[in-house]
Amino acid sequence: MELTEESGVQFPAFPFEPYPIQLQFMKAVYSGIQKGGVTIVESPTGTGKTLSLICSTLQWLIDQHEDSSDLAGDVAKLCNSVGEEPDWMSNFEAKKEEEEKKRREARKRTLKTRLAEKSLNRTPGNRSVMHFGSVIASKEGRKGRDAVHQPLNYKPCPDDDDDLIVDDYFSDEEGCKEAKRKQTSVDSSSSDDSGGEISDDEEPLKGSAVAVLGNSARINDKCLELQKEKQSKSSSRKLHSLPQKGQKKVTTKGGCPMMSKQKLQTRYVKEVLEAGALDIEDLLHLGSKIGTCPYYGSRRMVPISDLVVLPYQSLLHAGTRETLGINLKNCVVVIDEAHNLVDTVSDIHSCQVTALQIKQVNSQLSEYLDKFRRRLAASNRRYIEMLLVLIGSITRFLSSTPQAETGDARMMTINDFVFSLGIDNLNLFKIRRYIKESNIVHKVSSYGEKLLDQASTESKASAVSARTSVTGFHMLAEFILALTNADTDGRVILMPRPAKGHSSDAADGGSLKFVMLNAAKYFAEVLEQARAVILAGGTLQPVEELRLRLFPHLPEDRVHVFSCGHIVPPESILPLAIGKGPSNRTFDFTYQSRFSPAVVEELGILMKNVCTVVPEGIVVFFPSFEYEAHVFNSWQSAGTISAIEAKKTLFREPRDAAALEDVLRQYRECISRPPEGKKTGAVLMCVVGGKMSEGINFSDGMGRCVVMVGLPYPSPNDPELVERMKYIDSLASADSQGSHGGKKSREYYENLCMKAVNQSIGRAIRHIKDYAAILLVDARYSSESSGPSSKLPGWIGDRLVKVTGSFGEVHKRLHQFFKYNRLRDQQNANLQLDMALPNKVIQPRTNIFHDHAVFS
Repeated sequence: MELTEESGVQFPAFPFEPYPIQLQFMKAVYSGIQKGGVTIVESPTGTGKTLSLICSTLQWLIDQHEDSSDLAGDVAKLCNSVGEEPDWMSNFEAKKEEEEKKRREARKRTLKTRLAEKSLNRTPGNRSVMHFGSVIASKEGRKGRDAVHQPLNYKPCPDDDDDLIVDDYFSDEEGCKEAKRKQTSVDSSSSDDSGGEISDDEEPLKGSAVAVLGNSARINDKCLELQKEKQSKSSSRKLHSLPQKGQKKVTTKGGCPMMSKQKLQTRYVKEVLEAGALDIEDLLHLGSKIGTCPYYGSRRMVPISDLVVLPYQSLLHAGTRETLGINLKNCVVVIDEAHNLVDTVSDIHSCQVTALQIKQVNSQLSEYLDKFRRRLAASNRRYIEMLLVLIGSITRFLSSTPQAETGDARMMTINDFVFSLGIDNLNLFKIRRYIKESNIVHKVSSYGEKLLDQASTESKASAVSARTSVTGFHMLAEFILALTNADTDGRVILMPRPAKGHSSDAADGGSLKFVMLNAAKYFAEVLEQARAVILAGGTLQPVEELRLRLFPHLPEDRVHVFSCGHIVPPESILPLAIGKGPSNRTFDFTYQSRFSPAVVEELGILMKNVCTVVPEGIVVFFPSFEYEAHVFNSWQSAGTISAIEAKKTLFREPRDAAALEDVLRQYRECISRPPEGKKTGAVLMCVVGGKMSEGINFSDGMGRCVVMVGLPYPSPNDPELVERMKYIDSLASADSQGSHGGKKSREYYENLCMKAVNQSIGRAIRHIKDYAAILLVDARYSSESSGPSSKLPGWIGDRLVKVTGSFGEVHKRLHQFFKYNRLRDQQNANLQLDMALPNKVIQPRTNIFHDHAVFS
């Protein structure tokens, strides 16, 4: 249902005078929170969407606090009317409260003074206290250093194999339910549900026994191990184990030294609350001075926080939420950049493991059982043997698959895959419970670390193999857990063994991937707990597909939609659909024709013409790296590259992400400080879906023209995509009694392409004074109204010009468009100069651009 704006609400926290669409956006978010359910809000890239989200949600919380305060005041007045306190009592309480306030302020000033000592030689960032009752998830989230979790000042303890023994485990049938360990989530993917990932650019533990472990996964595991009390072995374990020769009984206090005193954790929380907003360096410094872990101290403040900012993975994965102490009950959940939310939920709950990793885990687990068999409880031995049987079955299954000449994948349902393993006698749900509750993965991985340390001294190859097995057990555990999903929720993809002569160490034996199809299953957990969920993005259409895949059972009156246009005026954007080139040859960039020499040549002629009329920067997007390389090589052979570089410097998006920043810097310098001569800017060749197409802003001169070459459809033969399309059809059939019959999957396929297009072309317009031309180069953009152009954002589609004449029309429109905006910029600059001069009489200026219909 369409969302009505909340009337009468003011947003004083907004730092500027909001534009009308920004005000509408904030009122829509406020109204959505008030009504509850799911609110879908669309605002084009560059319209201040994130700032509007923060201010509107913050204002809602402030209003809630004020309402609560008013209610409390009414109650207090009622109580006072019944029996008022004597003046001397109320004065005493007020004086006592004032003295306590002064003491808190003094402690706060002292703490800030101590923290300032460390910060004297660095420029402090802007700090502000934001209190609002929302959980905001962003795509970037807190990467790297914002997820630091390293105990400080750790001093190594003697190695002891006792730490590697799995604690006694009892299943439900053994009548010892009270003896169960607390549940531990096993997650080997990208999020920090093991307690946070270690950033490469933070070294607070340099030289310690934890930091020298060398990679974040091993540090996280070690940190978890240190937290567990390492007391002397229980009497029950003694009954099941015999001492080895020379073995000594070791009794230690155990635990992480930075977590051993809860009073210090409490003190840390108290001092942080008194100090206000602190950055990550200050938190680390404070934890070091107090002598406690700043990561876990900060995590203890989550339940009392008004605002929590976290990455997608930490919000959307139930195990991670539980580990981090994130309780969504009655919270407002705001998800920014939600255009890929469905795929993100699916990817978080998907996993992949290679045959090489499975083989190494099998060997490592066998060694672990052989070494500690006599010291393990009978239940642990039994479950480890079950795991070995399961792993052996998976290994034999992969070995029995035929070699593949073409690398074709095989898709299987969960039930078919489990049946093919021949493990009818194994209860996967019991194994799943054992993996999650026994801490077996961490224990065996710790044992693997010892093997890794030994292997690193022996040979580099052995070290690499051991490291693969350490991380491989996490991957395999995730895959085993995934097999307990419902048969319709996901699929197992078998990547077969490569043919002889095509194998590599990483791919030897193939791999197994579990693909989660039912994203709604996991998003439902968020919907059930939260007061309201806000999904924000630049382009979230079609809403019906989003509803079908994320919340199909939510009543329509609980789904609210708001969409607004762009802040830029119509004359600041020129979108052109170009079906034919300067030589009047059709631009056919379908997969069958895109490699045609004639098509590539015509595109080169187009680019040479565009470079003559477009000032500053031109960004060209290609469907893939493969096609970009083909076009570049063809242009180089034909002399097109030389012709382009005579006018503009040419850059290419690197495949290596590490080189990205350097290319962007050089591209920016060529535009801001063009070289002497005839060159007037630069051209940047990019790839849709690459680093340049998302997250990089080509504002102002960085992107005066965006050229979209073709339509970036994904491969229709991708087995994962095929299964997703089948699943969408099954959902649509169930939702409408089978009347759609394949229509929804075809629409999904179109949407995948156009979402990528919209994300790419939206990089150019970033603020109200910005302007850019958008060239959609493919005959399909000029087709009927139901074609790809119908899925463009409204602020682009409403202004789209489908060029039907010769290329001269394109050249004319581009020339007039940039002439108009160049003169407008000059007029605005002169006006600002006039206003800056003292005692200057400003004469009214006539609008010399009264007629610009030719290009708009």
